[in-house]
Amino acid sequence: MSHLWSEESEAGQGCQGSQQLSCQEGSFRERYLFVGGIAEGGFGKVKLAIHLLTGTEVAVKVLEKGGRASPFIMTELDIMKAVQHPNIIQLFQVIETRERVYVVMEHASGGDLLQHLPKTGGMQEAEALRVFWEIACAVGYCHQKGVVHRDLKPKNIMLDAQGHVKIIDFGLGCRVRPGEKLHEVCGTFPYWAPEVCQREAYDGPAADIWSLGVILHLIVTGDLPFKESTPVTKKQILHARHAFPTYLAKDIHSLIFDMLRLKPMKRLTIDQILEHPWLKQEEGFPSPSSEPVSNHISPKVLMAMVDIGFNLHQIWLSLKNKKFNDEMATYLMLQNKLSQDTGTTLQVIPMFHKVTD
Repeated sequence: MSHLWSEESEAGQGCQGSQQLSCQEGSFRERYLFVGGIAEGGFGKVKLAIHLLTGTEVAVKVLEKGGRASPFIMTELDIMKAVQHPNIIQLFQVIETRERVYVVMEHASGGDLLQHLPKTGGMQEAEALRVFWEIACAVGYCHQKGVVHRDLKPKNIMLDAQGHVKIIDFGLGCRVRPGEKLHEVCGTFPYWAPEVCQREAYDGPAADIWSLGVILHLIVTGDLPFKESTPVTKKQILHARHAFPTYLAKDIHSLIFDMLRLKPMKRLTIDQILEHPWLKQEEGFPSPSSEPVSNHISPKVLMAMVDIGFNLHQIWLSLKNKKFNDEMATYLMLQNKLSQDTGTTLQVIPMFHKVTD
């Protein structure tokens, strides 16, 4: 596996050759403090940590090298480096050591989508509309970038402290070209499209759309159209047979129905979903293609970083080349802090100061 984070930290000064990855382990521990666990998935653990320079809470996915996870690590990182959207979890930093890769990300503290569903029934329509709009905008952005998620489900849809959607976990994601067919059977059974369930070659975006239809059904009814993995449920998926509660509004019914069509080419595209009458009824939503990271570099953030010991030229190079190193991570965290701060100044009180040469 190629080296993912080649800048030598102060802790790594003097490390040469095979010692470099060991030094990076120490570098990680000097920058972050683990404070708890968040989740454990098929490819690694996700832990809650504190970035010591800024006091920012972050989620750290710890990926062990070797084994079945290895082919997915580079793909996931490649995707996360390429996507920058308000409703997709933001990558801050990647640190590789001898045995593992630390993927440092934005922490969505509001929990996953399931935790926000009422115990009985679905969300109120206005809240369901807002949440699904944000999910659809994020998926639409990915599809525009040639990225399919392939494991869209409530546990991979987090909400931040303000209640905004953050899609996570691109471990099964992949890049596709228009018209390209995929063959890997992956994802979570109740959200599988019929063609995936049938183990046929499939169109990635259309399979994502089916999963979105299942998610919307869950959001507005509190129930899945297809549940546990049984021969009966599989038959229902393969025939696209599902029941709708009679109380569903006509527009919601039609939207779900057109996402859960048996033939992929008859399903709505993500652009058609975003133009659907149910989603268009609410004015004031942000543009579906909006991105959080602009080319404008904030002078306030730069000055705050210089104050805690960073080199201005190194910051600029890291951002320009998207290195996802110490400088870029600190900049992105402070940028997020500034965007949420109502004050005019950016004050950073680090738990320790960056050591300068």
